[in-house]
Amino acid sequence: MQPCPSDGAYFLQSIAQAYFDKPTDFIYNSHTFLPTNGVQKVTPTLEELIKAKFTFIAIDTMDTHLVPEVLEAVLPNYSFVKFVLSDESKKEAKEDESAHAKPIVYYHLPDTEPSLARVKQLSMKQKTVLLINYRGSNPLVHHYGTLNTPETLIAKSLLKAFTAAEKNIVIRAVSGLSYSQSKQLIRLAEVKGIPKTYAAFNHLRSAVYGSSDGIYTVDVSESIYKPSPELNEWFTANKPFMFDETAGLSPRGVMLAGEGGTGKTEFSKYISHDLKVPLYRLDIGSSLSRWQGESEANIRACLKFVDENAPCILLIDEVEKALPKSNSEESSSRILGHLLWWLAEHTSPVFSVMTTNDLSALPKELYRDGRCDAVFTLTAITSNADKVLIASAWFDNWAANNKVPAKLIKEVSETTYGYLEGKAMTPAAITNLCRVELRKGLAAHKKG
Repeated sequence: MQPCPSDGAYFLQSIAQAYFDKPTDFIYNSHTFLPTNGVQKVTPTLEELIKAKFTFIAIDTMDTHLVPEVLEAVLPNYSFVKFVLSDESKKEAKEDESAHAKPIVYYHLPDTEPSLARVKQLSMKQKTVLLINYRGSNPLVHHYGTLNTPETLIAKSLLKAFTAAEKNIVIRAVSGLSYSQSKQLIRLAEVKGIPKTYAAFNHLRSAVYGSSDGIYTVDVSESIYKPSPELNEWFTANKPFMFDETAGLSPRGVMLAGEGGTGKTEFSKYISHDLKVPLYRLDIGSSLSRWQGESEANIRACLKFVDENAPCILLIDEVEKALPKSNSEESSSRILGHLLWWLAEHTSPVFSVMTTNDLSALPKELYRDGRCDAVFTLTAITSNADKVLIASAWFDNWAANNKVPAKLIKEVSETTYGYLEGKAMTPAAITNLCRVELRKGLAAHKKG
């Protein structure tokens, strides 16, 4: 990070005055203002940037056809006017001012280039222009990030016939989607007769908008899982503090180690379902590219997506894939460096679950304090009672979703329980045994 340039000092001191009631020295780093006196980290809101008279603010949105509506829902105290590109601007500016009782903020869509005279005039008048989906690299432009569709706009326009409780459920399920995507998902749910529950909407969302550029939405609606006693004790103790941004006590994440099938991934599904927040999986492998710098950009975009869709759970499965295989792999080293920085510094309400098959192969800085709250090593299950509990839950869930004689399920399940005795088995091995025995039982039932 580097000291903020002097030409931006006015804007930063405006924010410093608002937060600390006195001038403060700042270090500037893309979207975050970090006071050198260590008081607190400040991430300005869009309204604060406008009040501080930032001239050009770049905003990303998928709702380009609804820019005024989205902006007015986010900032109801302002009037938003499309940026006029004509050089004959003095008369237009007067008409703009007189036509709106609220302060004016201009927005510009990336269809035409603004005239230099118009830009200079707005800059001198200390007006703000929001550059929608700007892809340039002008140092005068502050990149705010993605402007998500406001909940108030979705509730007002798409959920008129829903109860207050149903609105809360659907709004949480469509979090992070554009207005158009939310509208399509809600209409599809109506056509399919989907019940207005978070699990049902999240399952439909996973099916329709499952993956994008290295980030996958994971379906957690049918997870059958029993956490180990150690994991269960930790989660129960920390659950009240999950995503508690005000107190600063929110856990950041855990590292889960162990052989395949021991339930590392299932734990992330379990807590996502329990906390009723989305689960996203970061696929580092699909983010890699042969082009210089593109892999790092993909990872940054993935983590930015997660930040903007918080609160949520982020699963980084088999995190060893992010490690460079040799000293010559500069791209992998930069990816790891950015991942380390994000794990330690992100301020969004995101809980990370990292998994690995071999903890000894990972550098300790990946799961040190500040990045991970706890490290657990998961092993195969030896307790017969626990194995039977997992198998029983699997059979109950299958029977609830399929029409088969209860007597058949009882016979197959009792046979399966017998095979579980005296063996150390992973949860994956237990559920697979259940499938094998049920297929045998169904085949014998059809023949008989």
